[in-house]
Amino acid sequence: MTKKRELELTGPVKALAMLVIVLFHACAIYGGVWFGEPATPCPALGVFVQWLSTMHVPLFLLVSGYIWAYIKMETDKYDDACVVLKKKAKRLLVPYLFAGVVWAGPVYCFFYGPVSTVESFVLGNNPSQLWFLLALFWMFVFVELMWRIRPALLCKWPTLLASAIVSYIFARAVYTAPLDLFQVARAFDYFPCFLLGALLRQTDTSRFWRIKPAALFAADVALFVAWYVCSASGGALGAASKVLLFILRLVGPLVLLSIFGHAEWLIDKVHGSLFEKHSFGVYLFHQQVDWILLSLINVPGVPPLAIVVTLFFISLTVSLAISTLIKRWKVTAKLL
Repeated sequence: MTKKRELELTGPVKALAMLVIVLFHACAIYGGVWFGEPATPCPALGVFVQWLSTMHVPLFLLVSGYIWAYIKMETDKYDDACVVLKKKAKRLLVPYLFAGVVWAGPVYCFFYGPVSTVESFVLGNNPSQLWFLLALFWMFVFVELMWRIRPALLCKWPTLLASAIVSYIFARAVYTAPLDLFQVARAFDYFPCFLLGALLRQTDTSRFWRIKPAALFAADVALFVAWYVCSASGGALGAASKVLLFILRLVGPLVLLSIFGHAEWLIDKVHGSLFEKHSFGVYLFHQQVDWILLSLINVPGVPPLAIVVTLFFISLTVSLAISTLIKRWKVTAKLL
């Protein structure tokens, strides 16, 4: 696959990554991620949620890093770091404020109260799905600083791997703070995924595309099983789980990238579709639809699979409709 073709894939792949995120949130209650306990527990779905968590957001970040590297190193659009960060603030922080004020914040306040809402959204400690916008903005700050200090840090495997490891270790330290203010810790935690994408743009990936998706999938499952066993243990195995999680977040997005990249029919179907155009809006609005639905249907007797399917399709449809309506008006369209 050529670099030109890889670049063409970034739009559809980001849209598909967003679809995986919607699926993750449809299952999230069964993994103990948020919104209380399931009325009917399902351990299998709990494991599935943990597995998805190692690849859905990492894939989106990998693609973001890939696009940044292309624009930064192969065009003159990102020459000025201040201009870059102003653009990213408009693209990420303005939607954070808009979605937080008119949608995510009010729904969060209804379920968790005003004090928790202020802590979560004003301080950025746990602003529902909007955490990603803050974390991604910080990643652009980090990478622009690295480029300004020494571009070579972003151009070679050894230095980039070292940077990723340092970032991951630093995140573990920052997480010990009482609050993850404005998602700085999580930005460091996931920054290696962004760096991997930046390096892939600069690397000959022909060998990667020759690997069968099934082989990558099998390797990822083996790593996940090892991580799952180690994370449930203490001592040396518990420490090893941190290393395995670091590796999983790099391998997981590559698995999805390989599957999507080899599925030309799927890429062609997504490219230019309504979902690709509104994938960002879907991300901003879908999770609260899940919460509202869960408050109604998370009751004994309803099969977990039925809940997941219901959440997935209704949250996808409703958030897509909200995004479409918002983009019809010039004033609100500028906020997304």
